[in-house]
Amino acid sequence: GLLVDNGVPGFRIVSGNFLYASNKSQYVDGDVQYRRAGSGANVLDWAFSGLLPGVYDVSATWFAHSNLATNTPFTALSGGGALLATTTVNQ
Repeated sequence: GLLVDNGVPGFRIVSGNFLYASNKSQYVDGDVQYRRAGSGANVLDWAFSGLLPGVYDVSATWFAHSNLATNTPFTALSGGGALLATTTVNQ
């Protein structure tokens, strides 16, 4: 599979201030970017390149905590910016 994690090409902070934590035994690739529950104005972006047309599974991981949002929006866009899917996740 293809992994685009924070700290690699394809990941960027679009807006907002995100916290950073490092723990090799706890996080994917040893670190994480996160933000406590807020207004929804803070945005991260993961871009995948070189994909062939088709159907893909997209996964995201996090540790549950009482200070995280219960209604985090996730949106998938095509390379041209067309809306492919959207969902809301309780973290």
